Amino acid sequence: MLRRSQFEISDLIRIIHSGPKGHRLMALIFKFDESYDNGKTLMLVGGWLMEESQWKQLEGDWDACIKATNQRHRADQQISRFHATNVNGFKEEFKNWDKPMSEALTADLVAILKNRPSVFLAAAVNLKDMVNAFPDRADTMLESAFGLCVKQVMISLGHVVREKFVRDKLAMVFESGNWNAHATQAYDQMIADKKFKDRTLFSSLSFMSSNAAGLQAADLIAYESMKRILSVNARTDAKLRWALLQLVSNNQLGESAYIARKTLLALKGGKAN
Repeated sequence: MLRRSQFEISDLIRIIHSGPKGHRLMALIFKFDESYDNGKTLMLVGGWLMEESQWKQLEGDWDACIKATNQRHRADQQISRFHATNVNGFKEEFKNWDKPMSEALTADLVAILKNRPSVFLAAAVNLKDMVNAFPDRADTMLESAFGLCVKQVMISLGHVVREKFVRDKLAMVFESGNWNAHATQAYDQMIADKKFKDRTLFSSLSFMSSNAAGLQAADLIAYESMKRILSVNARTDAKLRWALLQLVSNNQLGESAYIARKTLLALKGGKAN
């Protein structure tokens, strides 16, 4: 008897959603992460969409890159994974790193991402606008904003799959932790919403360790997307950061959505969660 851990996501999709005779379902997987700033002014959800076979190749290359990086560095510079906030802020495992080391690792990982047929998606909302529109949610501002961003990402995934991929089943994968219940709630509400025309596209939402290479890749794009929006909102930097510029220039932007104040006010009388 196979243990659950021995099933690939594609196996589960094909068991639950068998396609027409002779039609091989293509397992699309969206692995995503959340990112918000210390000042709690912005919440963003972002990640990568690609076929499962491409995920396997990317994750193998990613893990090999981390291993090769450790082989080049001193014992007190060893890392277990990429973490965007820490590698850019020289914290925790990266406390003995310097800027050239940080830039070199990011460049190596961006090259791996550019080498895969994939797209990234992101959705963000201003937390101050969120509280102004829904003052009763002030105590759960982050959670409400996160749920709204997950919903918007699901809408964007529908758009992107219709435009760029064969329309088969799509699995979503998120980091296991404090956000699980909020991610599940947002996902379930979208699947139950008959007005969401693409709800039948989705097969599952699952969770895995943040140490997984795919979620490290999601962490990278969520962080870079958040930094971009913060700089635009603050009008401090008109230029894209290097990593994001490389990926956008490689035509890997699937869809990016900023949930504006006008949209929040329109939702105010509805059932925004």
